[in-house]
Amino acid sequence: MKRRRVAVIASSRATYGYKRKLIGMIQKSSKLDLQLIVTGMHLLQEYGYSVREIEADNYPIAARIDMMVGGDTPSAWATSLGVEIQALSQVFSMLHPDLVLVTGDRGEMFAAAITAAYMNIPVAHIQAGDVSGHIDGSARHAITKLSHIHFPSCEDSAKRVERMGEEQWRIFNVGA
Repeated sequence: MKRRRVAVIASSRATYGYKRKLIGMIQKSSKLDLQLIVTGMHLLQEYGYSVREIEADNYPIAARIDMMVGGDTPSAWATSLGVEIQALSQVFSMLHPDLVLVTGDRGEMFAAAITAAYMNIPVAHIQAGDVSGHIDGSARHAITKLSHIHFPSCEDSAKRVERMGEEQWRIFNVGA
């Protein structure tokens, strides 16, 4: 049986806490190959260089994408996401994942989802349908529309994903 390659995008300490167990399960699986891609805040000194937590957990890192260009302005963020999309297209071309796993609503996840979708790689989205404000809410819903499998955190979120036109058989309410 062919092992499926799962690319997990890790971009911040905030989401690594709940992804940690899932990453471990993928790594231990006899049916899956983990392809951990680290980017975003994990690689920034000003945010604690939290990639060290991943390294301490002994998870193999398939790629590191340093995508942040100077500043925390809207223009810098848009440019940074462009850098990430370019780098991810190269990484995905080298790794050939069967599935890309993204979480939440951050721009780094949006960049991963759009890159995978345009490269015809299925996308699974954890926390699909949740409500967040500002640009993050728009990014989350865009990620949902680019995704093929949806893992909402509650029934309200699952219903929201379905109301967005996603097929019910693709929605798995897994809880928070």
